[in-house]
Amino acid sequence: FGRNVLFLLGTQLAVVLGLIRDAHIRFVLLPFALLLLAAVLRKPTWPRMAALAAVVAFQTVVSPETAFFIPACFIVLGLYELSSYDRGLPLRTNFRRTLGTSAAGLLILSAFFLVLAALHALDDFLFFYRTFAPDHSLTGGTPLVWLDTRFKFAAIAPVVLVILAIWFFAVALRARRSPAVDDWVMAALAITVLLYYPKFLARPDIHVYQPYAVAVPLLVYAVYRVVTLLENRTAHRAIRVGNISLPTRHWITAAALLFVALASPRDIVDTASDVPGRLSATAHNEPVSPRLGYLSPLATDLTIFSDLERTLDTYLGPDDRLFDFSNNPMLFHFMLDRRPSTRYFHVSMAIRKDTQSDLIKELERRPPKLVVFSSSPAFGLPSWDGISNQVRHYDVSQYILDH
Repeated sequence: FGRNVLFLLGTQLAVVLGLIRDAHIRFVLLPFALLLLAAVLRKPTWPRMAALAAVVAFQTVVSPETAFFIPACFIVLGLYELSSYDRGLPLRTNFRRTLGTSAAGLLILSAFFLVLAALHALDDFLFFYRTFAPDHSLTGGTPLVWLDTRFKFAAIAPVVLVILAIWFFAVALRARRSPAVDDWVMAALAITVLLYYPKFLARPDIHVYQPYAVAVPLLVYAVYRVVTLLENRTAHRAIRVGNISLPTRHWITAAALLFVALASPRDIVDTASDVPGRLSATAHNEPVSPRLGYLSPLATDLTIFSDLERTLDTYLGPDDRLFDFSNNPMLFHFMLDRRPSTRYFHVSMAIRKDTQSDLIKELERRPPKLVVFSSSPAFGLPSWDGISNQVRHYDVSQYILDH
């Protein structure tokens, strides 16, 4: 936001007062990737390109659905260097940002794949992309219900922002005007939103807030550009209060700041008075599981963990395996440390008929000693979109019941 400190203050006020409340934890490293992309565009040094590649690679490995940023990043790098292409220079010089970041990324991913191969996990890692990623979005669609104004805005805003971004670059191209580095960075975000938005189209419910959360910086930047344009047009004017002449440089920003303060869901005075309570840390109970840490007593019934542990110890030996049909991988495979009988540690990965058949083959090859067939809605994901796992994964369910 340049030197417009008032606008920066307004963005933070919008967050604190609840006007901007959509965040997507899966994209937690995206802001750092955007900042590093800006750094690479300004000055393509090897440390910067390696850092960009490392952050993008790490983000994608931890959360595969963030892979949409990879093509967005390289499209922007390529187009940015193509816009300043010099025929007198060799290709590696003209595209040093794209080639350098690609080389660093390939080196990092190669090292990661070698580690997976050494752990005999490479095939399973790639298997997820082949099996789950292409199928998940189109198998849980529910009828579109326009819930409220917030929902409508979250559904429409990303589309409008992507169209505006395309229009902005089309106008710049026609006028032979080179966009600023900030514009190019926001272009990468616009492409990410474009690629990610079909998640809402396939699952037209509250999933809309996930692509919208990624679009929030783009929305704020669009507002900033409009405000800056208006302020630049009125910069030569001044407002007189008595004998004092006040410049109008950031009066529009100040008006927007006032709007944020008045239109936000929370009152600024109540929010400020509540701050001391937010800074006091309280541990209600000792950790039930050392791996999980402290829990709020309202989080869940703490006795169920000890009950489950006793049940599993009764029926399973140290080397016996368990098949969880209730989608509770954190509970059974992480907290209670019971090994899954198949690589489908989350049964929702077996959606298509051929993947269900593959899961059944794994159950036949390594029969589990115990099956968790169902659970209450309070634990795991025994059903989603109104369809229970026993119905959605019909072949697997039938095999378990038969055997």
